[in-house]
Amino acid sequence: MQLKPLFARRPRADGRDAGDDFWYGPVSGPTAAGPNVTVARALQLPVVYDCTKAALSETIGGLPFAIFERRPDGSKLRRDDHPLMRVLRDPNPETTDVEFIGQLVFDLATEGDAIIETRAGALGPISELWRHEPSCVRVERLSDQSKRYVITLDNGMQQPFVDDDIWHVK
Repeated sequence: MQLKPLFARRPRADGRDAGDDFWYGPVSGPTAAGPNVTVARALQLPVVYDCTKAALSETIGGLPFAIFERRPDGSKLRRDDHPLMRVLRDPNPETTDVEFIGQLVFDLATEGDAIIETRAGALGPISELWRHEPSCVRVERLSDQSKRYVITLDNGMQQPFVDDDIWHVK
């Protein structure tokens, strides 16, 4: 493997030109072994899948969690009565809290983003949390600087969501 390309002089980020494709190209390129490394290909390796799924996301998903309120004196007060605790404990009818948090961690570890749809209901403006596959989401910046999330559903249809309906974790 040649090390020279790794240390070659590249354009500086602060002097980038919006029209320069270098900054917007794919993150992965050909490797010394030949194929491009993608999340999907990496997850086909048992060691990668086991580390991200079993060792990381399922472990963190099984940990206890709570919401805390910071008091004026700097101390924290545990808020088990906070309305969002009910939602986090039971995110939606199809997912447990352990599965939900685990999938959120898995998405962050593999894709760098977690996309959660918030739905209003009996508990208030946020009564359900539904995870969407990050690779099926296109984020668009609108003229008023708000974001629109266009999500490709399992049936191939595309559904747009406004910024207020999506919890985007990075």
